[in-house]
Amino acid sequence: MKFIKITLTLSLSIILQNLPLAVEAQTPPLFPPSVTEMTFSNPTKYCFYQGELGGDRTDLSGDLKQITLKYRLIVPPEDQDKPKNIFVAFRRYSIPDVLWLFGLKNSGPEWVQYDPKQPPVVYPINRSYSPFTELDIISKPTDLTQFKLDGEVFVGYGLKANDNAATSSTDSFQEMIEHKRFKRIWLVDGSSPKLFGTLFCIPFTTLNAIDYGF
Repeated sequence: MKFIKITLTLSLSIILQNLPLAVEAQTPPLFPPSVTEMTFSNPTKYCFYQGELGGDRTDLSGDLKQITLKYRLIVPPEDQDKPKNIFVAFRRYSIPDVLWLFGLKNSGPEWVQYDPKQPPVVYPINRSYSPFTELDIISKPTDLTQFKLDGEVFVGYGLKANDNAATSSTDSFQEMIEHKRFKRIWLVDGSSPKLFGTLFCIPFTTLNAIDYGF
């Protein structure tokens, strides 16, 4: 299997617990991947839209019964290396004072109603941020028909005072609001194109083909 990417990091962890093995476990040999560099005579570019609607939907179908939603948050250069929290929210245009945030609660990731008296939940990402961060906002096909032209999805990020995981999300949420980084990315609408938002292009002249042999 080959992965063609500019940069790729592979982490593999195998944990064995409470297994009564009759023989000593042997670690299989690990072979380094083969890397083939491809250089193009003329500069080319990889382009993508920020937003993508999926599920059983076809472009401009008008059907909101099986919707998935992905979004790529673009972080400007001045904030890329700073600790931050990402916030993903949903509200009804007809009820603007009620906001739902997607984040980790008691039993895992879920939509949680925002309470100004409580720290807001943060979108769960267990990796470092890159210039663009992919957000899987609605991962399972969901019927959004009841929210047509009324549901709104917001995405933004707020800077943290430091990289301490225990730092309250309240400060970063307010920092995001004050700097106007909390923006509506999609109005639930069946006539929305499958790909939406800003079109970004990454120019390059070299690619690495990394073959891991599996």
